[in-house]
Amino acid sequence: MKIPLYLLILLTLHWLPMAASAQHQHSHVHGIATLALALEDTVLELEFESPAANLLGFEHQAKTTAEKKQIEKMTSLLNLPDKLFKFDGSLCEISNILLNTENLIATEHTDNHEDNHQDNHEDNHKYSHEEHHEHLNKAHQKEKQEDSHREIAAHYRFNCANTAAIESVSTTLFEHFSSIEKVNLVWVSDSGQGAITLNATSNTVRLK
Repeated sequence: MKIPLYLLILLTLHWLPMAASAQHQHSHVHGIATLALALEDTVLELEFESPAANLLGFEHQAKTTAEKKQIEKMTSLLNLPDKLFKFDGSLCEISNILLNTENLIATEHTDNHEDNHQDNHEDNHKYSHEEHHEHLNKAHQKEKQEDSHREIAAHYRFNCANTAAIESVSTTLFEHFSSIEKVNLVWVSDSGQGAITLNATSNTVRLK
């Protein structure tokens, strides 16, 4: 391969005006997700990223059984890219999947976070009462901010008979995740590059 695919994606994001606009819009806006598509020789790579709210309906760490089941359902679906993406013009088979779904489920440490702060305060006399509460407030604000900006990412690598023959790529993300309103997509290949915004009624990008 002449240029690593991830570099092709970065070049596309940097140089295309539409791609730059899509990247700017992506600063964690609920309802908007991003796709980056790179094709070269027999390899197709696809990077998907979305606020957790689009895929789960919430962004805090899951605590209830229902929330944990929702994460399981989402993870199972993201592990089935053949149900999410269709390539017209060439047969493509998935060869690798990487999901970033860290910190989606609350742990015992998370649940006891405030208690631990209280215990530490009682054992550590160098904190005044005011300092302790200020410390707690900052910690809670940080946790709240992290909960309200949780991202989910998936990277897919496909082996295709001939990526140059692929005429279009379509996605069913809107069918499976109704909270996704728009997908800002950028693509790059040996023959060209482009950017487009997809939605439920226009879910296909033409590469030729």
